[in-house]
Amino acid sequence: MKHSSKRWMAVLLALLVSPLVLGACGGGGGGSSGSDDQGGDVSDAVAALVVLDAAALNGQMDVVEFVEALDQWATAVDAVPGGPQSLADYLDGEVAGGSFSSSARVPAPKTLQQAFADLKQTTAYQTVEAFVTTVASSLLLPDPVGMLLELGQPEVFVSLASVKARANIYEALVNNEIDPVTAASLADRVRRNPFDAHKGLLEAKSETVPEWVETVGGVCLRDCPPVGGTGMYSGPFSGTMTETGLGCVWEHSLSGIVDVTVTGSGTLADPYEGAFDVSGTIATVLVSGTECDPGGGAPIEDFFGSVSGTSGKVEAEGDGFIGTAPFVATLTNGTVSGSTLTATFFLDLGMDNAISSPVSLARQ
Repeated sequence: MKHSSKRWMAVLLALLVSPLVLGACGGGGGGSSGSDDQGGDVSDAVAALVVLDAAALNGQMDVVEFVEALDQWATAVDAVPGGPQSLADYLDGEVAGGSFSSSARVPAPKTLQQAFADLKQTTAYQTVEAFVTTVASSLLLPDPVGMLLELGQPEVFVSLASVKARANIYEALVNNEIDPVTAASLADRVRRNPFDAHKGLLEAKSETVPEWVETVGGVCLRDCPPVGGTGMYSGPFSGTMTETGLGCVWEHSLSGIVDVTVTGSGTLADPYEGAFDVSGTIATVLVSGTECDPGGGAPIEDFFGSVSGTSGKVEAEGDGFIGTAPFVATLTNGTVSGSTLTATFFLDLGMDNAISSPVSLARQ
């Protein structure tokens, strides 16, 4: 313990008391409206798990304290009439953002290993466990980071998943299924991605790793290592497009510069942000046809774009005009390596084809 465990436990237990007021809300039906007392009470209960996750990540709790605090939280929620259902409604309505119904996912209590029997028998803990597994295995595929950001409270969801993963790791440790060194390594992996830690635990126990765990566990969800992406990047692009209509065929040759300004660390908590600009000109020549516009040239004008991205991937999108014709442009799967940002550049003018090509942007 790096700090006084008694002082820390007192602060945490003060938060754990809040689920007890759920009883004023009745049997837990009617959803998770954040405007009534029920929404506030349940949000305090979920916030207590987020605090618990932070305490464990920061090394302020050892195994015994973590398990005791989690057991007290789950027991408190279970002790309230309708508490687990209110918790399930809040998780679906607020944390998942109303993506699916929770009514069929509140599991019946069941007994697991003796060391974790008190915790695993609580419907409250089982509800959190079922919620995390259901969302991760069905809603986050095939784009874990992108789909995670579509949830109502993505950072809270990752904290809930971390609490679940840490409980499973500690359970395996106290049951002598893994050694202390493996447990410490897996607990450290929780910091980056709790599903990656879950994958490691299954491998350590020689158990089958489900396909969804492989997919969700293969990315960084938080506390990702720095990738050196902050800065200004610039580089050329070019491409050709054809246009047909009214018996005429034109070829459009487009060339210019892509400029990207990136800030942030590219993590879930601190995503990439910034500006995206495309400049250049288009040259149009008539390929075939009679009584057709002979073509000419025009500059790119009034372009405006923005940058986003997590897990070290830079994404950008924007729109502008070439003459009077509107167009959209995107930058996808951008990766920073050293002083270079490589990505796929896409530009669509609504013609026979669009420009899609790799670009390499140099840090300025």
